[in-house]
Amino acid sequence: MRHKRLLALPFLLRHVQSIGLNFGLFLCVAGIVVLLQDLLRHGDAEVSLLGGMHDVPRSGTASADRDHDKS
Repeated sequence: MRHKRLLALPFLLRHVQSIGLNFGLFLCVAGIVVLLQDLLRHGDAEVSLLGGMHDVPRSGTASADRDHDKS
């Protein structure tokens, strides 16, 4: 009986490790997404995460709009 429990231990350990790995990968990807959103929101990039093309003139209006929102 003890022999069967010892054989089940690596199986259980493998599942616990995969749970930790998946959770860690999720946190890494979530962190990268948050950083990219902050860069897009506070930078001068004229990119939307929703997709599609926007008719925004490239004369620096993104920074002018951002400065206007602060006042």
